[in-house]
Amino acid sequence: MLIRIGVEEIPPSQLVFIRTLIAAIGLNLVMLLRGKRLPTDAATLRTLFIIGFFNGTIPYLLIAIGEQTITSSLASVIQAVVPMFSLIIAHFALPDEHITPNKVIGIVLGFIGVLILVVRPEDASKQNDVWGAIAIIIASFSYASATVYTRRTVTGRLDPIVIAAGTFIPATLFALMFMVLEPLVGGQPALDIFALETGVWASALMLGFFNTFIAYLFFYYIVQQLGAFRASNVTYVVPVVAIL
Repeated sequence: MLIRIGVEEIPPSQLVFIRTLIAAIGLNLVMLLRGKRLPTDAATLRTLFIIGFFNGTIPYLLIAIGEQTITSSLASVIQAVVPMFSLIIAHFALPDEHITPNKVIGIVLGFIGVLILVVRPEDASKQNDVWGAIAIIIASFSYASATVYTRRTVTGRLDPIVIAAGTFIPATLFALMFMVLEPLVGGQPALDIFALETGVWASALMLGFFNTFIAYLFFYYIVQQLGAFRASNVTYVVPVVAIL
């Protein structure tokens, strides 16, 4: 919902930059206050850059682009495919997360529940564009792949807060790059968000603080404790909140 409000006025790449910057500042402050430090070896830093790109910048940007032309409730339902992608990818990438009958039954029941939740009359004035939906699907695949990659590469080796802090620095840098490039390819230039309506800039700040900084204080801990597939099931909660 906050993304949908934000992209009414704010360019998608700028919205992504705002939310990743807020998260990067907050997560790194928490990391430092806990006495932790970022890794310095090239291999680990490269891994954090990859996670930041595919679990932060790319899905955030695609969702913001998608929600310019589709409703937030439809976007939330499409994101419910993340566990399906995670189930398949984790089966082949992680030795302890194979597909089981219980997982298949659970994921099918969950998705049926999501579909029941969203099947309701739509406002005729809202036109959902197929390309917007495709952008959300690609974002969901990126989320799922990055979550499995995180579990495979750094979970257990790095403290979850270090993973979160370390991935949002490159996520912010990539978002800044896209914000500079967006007007060069026909998109909107960056705006003074505080010159916009209060609801718009407040949504951007809330998106960065609550839905990114606060959320990622927990996310990589959940991946560590529950695994990539079960952590990805959080997306089944998204449609409930979005539709309400």
